[in-house]
Amino acid sequence: MLTRPAVQRAAAQLLDLVLGDQASDLAIEAHALDVLSQVLPVLGSGAAETAHAPRDVSRLLAARDLLLADLDHAWTIRELSLKVGLNEKKLKAGFRDQFGSPIYAFLQRARLDCARALIESRNVSVTEAALQVGYTNPSHFARLFRREFGIVPSSVHGKGSPEI
Repeated sequence: MLTRPAVQRAAAQLLDLVLGDQASDLAIEAHALDVLSQVLPVLGSGAAETAHAPRDVSRLLAARDLLLADLDHAWTIRELSLKVGLNEKKLKAGFRDQFGSPIYAFLQRARLDCARALIESRNVSVTEAALQVGYTNPSHFARLFRREFGIVPSSVHGKGSPEI
């Protein structure tokens, strides 16, 4: 299962407590609940899928494709909803149901993944990668990158993917 860095850190802390000599049952339980609180929403999102009309599903897929095709575009919910022919409320709720995250979180993750791939494979600078995926402020991009991957973007520049 692919996990986010926050889940990996919580699980590692739990494992350290369990393997350690002086861990109290209360501390172990607290860390176990922390891991569960982060993992259950992800697991539950697939189990409780909301049924959407096939026409709406195709429009949601079109919205996703538009976002991925033009990562550097400054999308608004209104603009995206007009492009795909869904009202804003249906677009936001349907997108979360269909893809497991809100529109902007999905877009941010796609932008950061693309930027990381650009930095690793094409040997472009961090600033160039940030600009290519729609971030005009390099320091804001670096902050988001570090939050998402747990490392600064310059540490992957030209080295390939480090262990995270």
